Amino acid sequence: MLLEQVSKESVARDEMLAAKIEKTNEKLKKAKEGLVERTAKIQGSIDGLKWFIATIALILSGLSIAHDRGWI
Repeated sequence: MLLEQVSKESVARDEMLAAKIEKTNEKLKKAKEGLVERTAKIQGSIDGLKWFIATIALILSGLSIAHDRGWI
């Protein structure tokens, strides 16, 4: 009888622990998805900034050449 009680308690603890682990895994999965989304947005912003800086550099270079040649 004592062995049955210990066994039932052990099974109950195992089930409770499995539920907690599953809940934690779900939270981690959601956090990871959020992190991936944020990282993608940041990467997109960085790429846009690179294009902007490159465009400004080309415009300034063109203006410098035009100024050196006396066009402006």
